[in-house]
This record gives sequence, structure tokens and C-alpha cells, in this order.
Amino acid sequence: MADSLSRVSATQLVAMSPFSINSELLDQVKQSWVADEDIQGIINKLRNWEVVSKYTYSQNLLYRKGRLVVGRDAGLRANIIKLFYNSPLGGHFGMAVTEKRVTCLFW
Repeated sequence: MADSLSRVSATQLVAMSPFSINSELLDQVKQSWVADEDIQGIINKLRNWEVVSKYTYSQNLLYRKGRLVVGRDAGLRANIIKLFYNSPLGGHFGMAVTEKRVTCLFW
């Protein structure tokens, strides 16, 4: 018989965890959208109530399939991976586990 946690999605598990995205990281994510014309186009469409498949815009945050969108900033992406890897939740379990945890929250 499966326990209740085995029926919870990975995204829900991360949301229940003590790991949180601080405001500085959110600001960096939002800044990563500024230089990305594709992301700006998606945000503008969503702000004008147009439907963009798989994307939502809520509380000034852009999500794809329920995960926070990170722009094409390679440095920011590396910092997010490092943050997860070095966090107590990351536990230095290697790249595959860290990648899985990051992709539960970020697109």
C-alpha cells in the first residue's frame, strides 16, 4: 500500500519543502526576462488576456507548465543549480538529483 507522499507530484513536494525562493532570486529571474524578446512577447500577450499555450502569468511571475520561467541568463541558471546543490535539501546528491529538483520549480 502506497503512503500519501508517494501520490504527491514532485512539484507539490518541492512546494511543501522548507526551500523557498527569496526575493533577490525572484528579481534576478524577472531581470532575465528583460533581454529576452520571446519572453517579453509572451508576457505582453498574457497581460492582454491572450492565451499562450502552457504559459500563465500570475502576480507578475511567468510560469510554463506551473514552473517559474528563467530567461536565457547562463550565469543565473548556474547560480540556481549551485543554490539547490549546496542547500540542505540538495545534500550534494549529484547532478541528476539536483537537476530533477531544479526542474520541479523552474523552466
